[in-house]
Amino acid sequence: MKSWVFRCACLMLACSVLLQAEDLTESDIVSIFDDATQQVTQTKLNIDHTPSVVSVLNHAEMGALGIKTLFEALSILPGVETSINQLGIKKVVIRGFDNPITYTFDKALLIVDGVRIEMGMMGNSSFYLDLPIDVIERIELLRGPGSALYGPGAFNGVINVITRQSSASGNGVFFSFGSDEYLMGGLRQHYKIAEETVLHADLYYQKNKKMVYAGDRFIRTSVIDRYTLQPIPFEREPESNEVLDDYSLAFSLQHKQWTFKTRIKENKQGNFFGWDEYLELGTENRAKQQYLFAQISYADRLTNSLSIDSKLSYGYYKLALDAQNYALIPSVRLRTPYNFSMKEKEQNFIFDTSLALSSVDDHLFTAGLYLQSLQEISNSLDDDISPYGRRAMFKGGVKRNIVGLYARDDMDIRDNLSAVLALRFDYYTKEKNLYPSAQIGLVYNANEQLNLKLNYGHAYRLPSWIQQYSVEYGPGDGMREGNPDINAETTDTFEAIAIYRYGHQHHLQGNIYYSIIDDVIDIYDEANGIDTYANQSSRSSYGVELDYTFLFGTQNRLNINFTYNKTIYISVKKQIEQTMPGVAQVMAKGSYLHYITPMVSFSTLVKYIGERPKNHEFDDSQTRENLDIDAYATVDLTLNVTTGNHWDIHVSAKNLFDADVYYPSVYNRHPGGIPREGRNFLLQTEYKF
Repeated sequence: MKSWVFRCACLMLACSVLLQAEDLTESDIVSIFDDATQQVTQTKLNIDHTPSVVSVLNHAEMGALGIKTLFEALSILPGVETSINQLGIKKVVIRGFDNPITYTFDKALLIVDGVRIEMGMMGNSSFYLDLPIDVIERIELLRGPGSALYGPGAFNGVINVITRQSSASGNGVFFSFGSDEYLMGGLRQHYKIAEETVLHADLYYQKNKKMVYAGDRFIRTSVIDRYTLQPIPFEREPESNEVLDDYSLAFSLQHKQWTFKTRIKENKQGNFFGWDEYLELGTENRAKQQYLFAQISYADRLTNSLSIDSKLSYGYYKLALDAQNYALIPSVRLRTPYNFSMKEKEQNFIFDTSLALSSVDDHLFTAGLYLQSLQEISNSLDDDISPYGRRAMFKGGVKRNIVGLYARDDMDIRDNLSAVLALRFDYYTKEKNLYPSAQIGLVYNANEQLNLKLNYGHAYRLPSWIQQYSVEYGPGDGMREGNPDINAETTDTFEAIAIYRYGHQHHLQGNIYYSIIDDVIDIYDEANGIDTYANQSSRSSYGVELDYTFLFGTQNRLNINFTYNKTIYISVKKQIEQTMPGVAQVMAKGSYLHYITPMVSFSTLVKYIGERPKNHEFDDSQTRENLDIDAYATVDLTLNVTTGNHWDIHVSAKNLFDADVYYPSVYNRHPGGIPREGRNFLLQTEYKF
């Protein structure tokens, strides 16, 4: 830690020298900041007057900080901790809510260009988080319950992504390369077909050959051939296979009040640290996911006071996983490798229509109807060792039909006091359950500098199909048994928010919150030794979030955010009450952007993630230690060059001081966590025309 502090001090000294190296004119620099911060400033002027807690990142800001993907962008926001599990499934933990030994779902809803990205099988949209920022115009993160406004899945947050499909983004080509043979290229094109008809298209392709050193502790010892009972040597480097092959193609056609949009995304990656957190013998097996969505929407003002917004969307998801695991041979108490495959297809239909009425003084009423049908098309599980052969993962006829009704009233009580009341009811026809969602919020504008907000939200999250319908055939099957009788998780959150602005230079926001989750869905060990899922006891979370932005001088922008979170977790077997395992209680993140000239700038991005507690569920393990995961701090430097109106170039050194970064280990199989890459480099370029 002392070495890290010394290096940061040297870095800040170098920054101060650069600050004195140039004396730029005020008009030059102010125009640069106007361009760079216009979108985020305009958005903050809106979100300051809504009761929810929302953070915004725009494309220019992400580029200047050397951000590469959506996943990386979320990691710099307050209240958010990102990690991956042993299979490379990306996790976005908001305000400490996690299930440390269950990784088959998200507690946040991902929306891309107004389209919900969701899968019933795992409830997980993580593979969409590697979208490069080159196709993203803006990211909006709502922290806290959002079901009353956004419907199913918006349990503890909403990630809203707007891609660069407007004419303001212009046309362009982009290219990046970096460490681990990372390559990415793409383009976006905007066509004006007629006076009121516009077509946008974008595509990208990215790949890498990343292999992260894992060490011998991730290799199964005493692995034998099942037929000869002879040892099998591990003949490759002990590295996590994180090879990536990913592409996306999107179109958006707008004609008057009608819009049609579609995107296909395909992702193929290695199996990282292995199914059971032990490296596979080879690197040929891969996980492949595809997602296609299409949506047609109509939005129009029917009268001066009445408007309509209707959407009809379709989503198609496909998974094909080929992997390896190790099975125990009881007769010799040693393990043998076996290969298995998992395949699944599903489709999702959504119709959402709403009417907004503004004819009543000081009120904006919105009411809508939501219909959804999420359907399993096919699924299978197959391996070369169990006696069950090719079999179904889920019980037959898996589908989820929803009928939802919602209403919202945005009202001005007085000139400086406004309120939001939202109520929603979702009825699940198969389970015959009705789930309500609600939001009550107040916004008080004390003066031009100070806003005060109070907010309450109630939301729910349904179990994934694996948690509800998976089939356990018997010993050696490798699946947990689903529980069709488990209830949805529900959460109640209370928030108090204060926002202070002083001119255009200072923006300070502070949030305190308290949340309760009831009917927590987690793993349960039945008396017969079969793992299944069940509703556990309540969990709670409380914390503080601070976010401060300061524009000083004529050429500098500083942002600092701090998070303290305390989430209570009760272990599922021993019922031990403890702090949420694997999640940091303290996080601090900051960025500093300095313009040397109107065309050259550099940025520093610092992230500190505090110590992550151990899981006391495993304290009596005789085969492994149970250690906290060490805190870490990373520093990224980025040099930005803009040439006129055409070229943007960003050169980044990430994790500059090669800090040791570890993510939590599922079931604590590897105390101290699973390792991540050290220092790496990235070059991003864009040519606009």
